[in-house]
Amino acid sequence: METAYLLSAAREGAGIGQRELSRRSGIPQSRISFIEGGAHDALVSTLDRLASGLDAQVAIIPSRLHSAQTVAAVVKNSLKCGDVGGARSAVFQLADDLASAPPALRAALVVSPAPRTGDRRYDAWIAGLVELRLRDVCIPVPAWVRDKDRTVPEEWLVSGIEELRGLTRSDTLSRFCVTEC
Repeated sequence: METAYLLSAAREGAGIGQRELSRRSGIPQSRISFIEGGAHDALVSTLDRLASGLDAQVAIIPSRLHSAQTVAAVVKNSLKCGDVGGARSAVFQLADDLASAPPALRAALVVSPAPRTGDRRYDAWIAGLVELRLRDVCIPVPAWVRDKDRTVPEEWLVSGIEELRGLTRSDTLSRFCVTEC
């Protein structure tokens, strides 16, 4: 994943702006903007300072599977570009990646808060998948997953194909249902 996605996802997941990260890390806001915009690729030492400003650390995870944090950033970008199919594909890929990962790797892929996607339905979908896949292997769910802003009050048919509503309801786990399926 590009440095731009990693940094912006981590910063947004922490709920702080570029100016605040600049204040905390001592790195100019303009440089943070260049990194997040993809105009500048940061050195590891710079990323370490930025991560420290986020009360985090730079780590290498021995995997090519997608994290909840990076998937949320991809979804946000896809939705911004009007690519609903790309957004859906990213979440389905997260579901597959988490299902195939051993327990410790699952925990590592979801420990950092996923940034908001700009669509509460996708935020809820990502949080729900994370909770489902962690509970499957009896791993505690991170606090960010239970944020009330990561829920939806109404039913959402992800596929958008109305004719599949009945089949979708019968095939959806109750943990994903707002009302009884």
